[in-house]
Amino acid sequence: MVRTTLNVVSEDWEVFVQSILCRVTLPDWEEMWASLCQEEIRRLNKARSNDKGIRIKEEEEEEDALSFEGK
Repeated sequence: MVRTTLNVVSEDWEVFVQSILCRVTLPDWEEMWASLCQEEIRRLNKARSNDKGIRIKEEEEEEDALSFEGK
């Protein structure tokens, strides 16, 4: 079941899949599911952080443009 699951995840998860397959023994399903959930949470947090950083950068650029126009 673990191998089947690893075979169907998208290419974006390749590093994660390789980290599981490089283990001496494959995890059981419960451990695998916990690892998948943890990785998904990590990816969501990273995406939110990146999105927030992009919005802040865009706001700073808008403020710079407005202050430049006022000069």
